[in-house]
Amino acid sequence: MTAVVLATLSLALSRPSVAPLTGTPACMTLVRGTANRRLALKVSASAFAGVVLGGGPVIPAAHAKAVPTQSELSKLVEGYRGIVKLLDNWDDETITCDAFDRKKESCSTSAARRQAASSNMASCSCDFNPTRVQEVMGFKSTQHPLYLADQVMIRAQPLLKPDSDFDAYDTAVELWARKAEEANVMSYTSSWGEANPGGGRDAVQRYLDKSKKEVVESKELLRQILSALPVDFDREHHAQIMSMMIITHASKLASCSLRRQSARVARSHPQRNET
Repeated sequence: MTAVVLATLSLALSRPSVAPLTGTPACMTLVRGTANRRLALKVSASAFAGVVLGGGPVIPAAHAKAVPTQSELSKLVEGYRGIVKLLDNWDDETITCDAFDRKKESCSTSAARRQAASSNMASCSCDFNPTRVQEVMGFKSTQHPLYLADQVMIRAQPLLKPDSDFDAYDTAVELWARKAEEANVMSYTSSWGEANPGGGRDAVQRYLDKSKKEVVESKELLRQILSALPVDFDREHHAQIMSMMIITHASKLASCSLRRQSARVARSHPQRNET
């Protein structure tokens, strides 16, 4: 617990401050909290009124720059796909091995590499790499697509699809910010697992596994958020749906063809009534 607290304080002190948006008063800086949500809801209401009254969304001139561009929305999509890739290849992404040892049979499988990272096997030199989680979640570089992503999400409220639930969206954004931060804290704590008093490789693995749990929840929240925005974010999901539709359609065609064939056979060989 002490390790987690220290990690949280360290991250809070090292996190760069956020400058106000150009052209807006300092008091309207878009940071996490109630003030930014009020601003987003105010802008969203104006945009909605514009749609209802005609002429397209009407966004107050003072806040026009707050609405994210398509490029910024695309970064959210890019970040989402990065999280999907991380989770789909978790061991490969979060475990690093010596290039020579990796070719050995004893180190050829993901399970073997994970065991090696946990026990420091001499025959397979591998280590956990918790920093990879921080990188993918946007906490290691200001240039990362998910760096301060929650601010982009808040500013994107005027762009929500007409059938979207504004309250559900706002809640998802708040939870995303919290879960992403917790994933960051757990991975940071994991990276110091061996150095902390009473720590070891088991502590590294334990906190890394906790970090994964937060990443999984973050992914689902980001998916929910992107579903409400005008972006094509889940090509794989759409491909799966199309594939299922094609298979279902082909199955129906095959079934119809079989029934027609059975009907033709029945007509060509009518049953004779017994006399």
